[in-house]
Amino acid sequence: MDASNLFATFTVWSWNLQGIYFLSTLYLHLNNQPSSIIIQTTAILFEVCFAVAMLVTIVVTFILIPVGMKRGQNVQGMFKPQSLIMHNLNMIFMVMELIWNQIQIDLTHLPFVILYGLTYVVFAWIYANIRGYFFYFFLNYNQPRAILMHSVLVFALSLFYVFAYLVTLGFNPEDNPLAFPLLIIGTLLICRFRVPNIKPDSAKH
Repeated sequence: MDASNLFATFTVWSWNLQGIYFLSTLYLHLNNQPSSIIIQTTAILFEVCFAVAMLVTIVVTFILIPVGMKRGQNVQGMFKPQSLIMHNLNMIFMVMELIWNQIQIDLTHLPFVILYGLTYVVFAWIYANIRGYFFYFFLNYNQPRAILMHSVLVFALSLFYVFAYLVTLGFNPEDNPLAFPLLIIGTLLICRFRVPNIKPDSAKH
C-alpha cells in the first residue's frame, strides 16, 4: 500500500485526529488564557477520538481478525509492529488520557462523532471515484443495500460514542478507586497482540 492509499484509511484518519487533539492539548498547556472555543473544541476532539479509537480496536480484534481467519485469509500482516501500533496504541493512548486528565464525555456532543463518520463516508466516495475502488465494501454506494449499510455505520459510531460516555461516567479514576485497574484490564482485553487460535471453516469439514 503506497502512502496516498495509507492516508485514506479510516484507521489513519483516527490517528490524524488524535494528532490534532494532542496538539490542541499542548496549546492549552502552553497558553495561560486560551479561548473558550479552543477549550470546548479540544474536549470534543477527545470525545470523538475516544469513540473512534474504541471502534477501530474492537472491530479489528473481534471482527476483522476472527472473520479473516475463519475464511482462511492470511492475517499475519495484522500482527506486524506497524499494524499492532495502528490498531492498539490508539485505544491505549485515549485511555491513558482519560486516566491522566479525568475527562468526562458529554452526551450532547454525539452529533460531532456522527459528523466525523459522515465526513469520512463522503471522502471515501470521492476517493473511490478518483481511484476506482473502495477500501471498505460497506461504503460502496453501488451495492443493493447501500442505504442500510451506511445507516449501520452511523448507528455503530453513535453506539460506540454512547459506550465511551458510559465508560467515562462509570470508570472515572477521580470518583472510583477501582477505575484505574479496571480501565487497564478492559483495554488490554480488547487489544489483540498475538494470533488467536481460530481454525478456518474449511478445516472443520
